[in-house]
Amino acid sequence: MRISEAYRKLDRRLIIAVKQSEGVFRVISTLQGRTPAYIFEENGEGYLQMYFDKEMMPHGSLAAIVARNDVTDRTYYYTLAEKMENPECIDTIHRIMATRSVTMNDSYLMRGELFLDFRFHNSVAADIIEILSGNGENPPAFRLESMRESEGLRERMMGIHRESQLSLVRYSVDMPDSIGLLKYLKSDTGEVVAEVENRHIPKGGARIILYSTKPLDFSGLTEISKTDNVYETYADDLGILRGGGKDRMLRIPRLAFFLTKEHGRLVDTTIVQSTGAGDYVSYIMSMSGTEHDLKPVVEHYSALDEKVWEWL
Repeated sequence: MRISEAYRKLDRRLIIAVKQSEGVFRVISTLQGRTPAYIFEENGEGYLQMYFDKEMMPHGSLAAIVARNDVTDRTYYYTLAEKMENPECIDTIHRIMATRSVTMNDSYLMRGELFLDFRFHNSVAADIIEILSGNGENPPAFRLESMRESEGLRERMMGIHRESQLSLVRYSVDMPDSIGLLKYLKSDTGEVVAEVENRHIPKGGARIILYSTKPLDFSGLTEISKTDNVYETYADDLGILRGGGKDRMLRIPRLAFFLTKEHGRLVDTTIVQSTGAGDYVSYIMSMSGTEHDLKPVVEHYSALDEKVWEWL
């Protein structure tokens, strides 16, 4: 099963927006287009790790941001973290993400608001509506931007790519025996694609959505759709696939993250902002020489283009 085919099985899309317009957010609201933002928590409080493409920023706005002493200067971008203005929205995010099948596709700042982009299976649509109703909360901590059918992977990624260049990174390693998730990928019950939720990682580990060509029957799996052969599980042992955890430590946001088994090897297919792609590849290579020493092989690394959709 191709990754693009699997992706379509989460067929609903939700976008909500949360006001972020004070302090540094006021400066960011003057920028053209979207500013990528990674949501994380420290001591129960929500923060945004933001990324600024040096080539895309007007000089005046750039000066106001880089003047801060907590800015990290990378080759092609600046990044800094800022506490979220609306802490109550963290509870809403947790409730949405606790619903079966939900993945957070994207999060970004634009025009003074934080946009949160989710996908989910149609079987949980009523649960999502109940969360959004807020049990009579007035006013709600967010604004509903849209709820509709989900786009395909190609349409979504190429749409973002037209605004802010994306890169595709694909590498493989020998199948590690230490990752419990791999029993699903190594099974003989059909072709399986695993989508890893990388933007919201609860204490139980990363949520993994499994798309299969045949029914799966393993302990630890929750069935999302018997008709579509979609399941979910959680994994807390994926650190060795993250360069010793460095990509999460530095909060490089992945817009898509998939694991497959191909020719007996574990293949990681990831789409990231091009400004951070070089750093991401460096983290991949850092897996060599670690205690796991996975010896990764980079299979593909390039800016996203139409040719990749011939096989993705």
